[in-house]
Amino acid sequence: MYWIFNPKVVGTLTAHTADEQDWVLTTAVLPALEPAGGMPAAQALSLVRAAIGDDSVDVRVQSVRPWSMALRRAEAARVGRVLLLGEAAAGFSAIGGFGMNHGIEDAASLAWRLQILLGSFVRDDLAQALLSSYAEERAASAQAHASRTQQLSDLADQVLRAAGVDPGGFQALSALSRSPWVRLLPRPAAGKLFRAATGTGLKPLGRLADAGQAGAEVRARVRRAIDRQREVFVTLGTDLGHAHATGFLCPEPHPHAKSPHAGTDYWAESSPGALVPHLWSQADGGSLSRATWPGVRR
Repeated sequence: MYWIFNPKVVGTLTAHTADEQDWVLTTAVLPALEPAGGMPAAQALSLVRAAIGDDSVDVRVQSVRPWSMALRRAEAARVGRVLLLGEAAAGFSAIGGFGMNHGIEDAASLAWRLQILLGSFVRDDLAQALLSSYAEERAASAQAHASRTQQLSDLADQVLRAAGVDPGGFQALSALSRSPWVRLLPRPAAGKLFRAATGTGLKPLGRLADAGQAGAEVRARVRRAIDRQREVFVTLGTDLGHAHATGFLCPEPHPHAKSPHAGTDYWAESSPGALVPHLWSQADGGSLSRATWPGVRR
């Protein structure tokens, strides 16, 4: 993935195929004025070329699709016999990439409860406790992952700040573009006004190309900020090391030590609420991976 910072476009270029032939440019738009789904092909192509910085590269735009970068959580994961899981229960932004992992954990957490309830007779009070603990556990897990996502988002914003751009500026413009008085303006006029405001906010990025001392200092600040982005992409500690503190489990009387870099580093543990540690075993003359199934708890 490449960070793109110039006055014409801000975003990321990410390779989506191993041969690096298919790339995705992610950049922000104001949907109230210029819906991404209706973006003309010529405009999309100009953004891609601005991101690449080389007009000689052969580019073909395959599609333009909008998506919202937001944290969402249902008010309740369970209402009577209805239980929510996956994106119906919680949605995360792309930073950290916790959405799929969290959805798999939802399914595994619900599956073992249903196996108990459907596989044998269970007293009604215990059955209700099992189902209620699912909602309690998943709500706490969603909150923990949302907090971690916000931390990573704040860390990523440091790159923009280092370049002299206010990360909250575009959010403010986006909220303003949805205001009633803006809707009274003709759409072309409103679009021109907000493009001018966006251009003003991105103007400091022009200093990145400055050949003098000022440009060198800005580039050095941005480089240092990018060097601190490891936590945004290395999330094994959060992916595998998250342990539940609530739900249908016995508290750990002697909690295991945690890594000082718990978000990036995974330290295996056997505490209730944590993933069962991975195990290699020998069979038929070869090694078999007894991989931990996401969501299976001790």
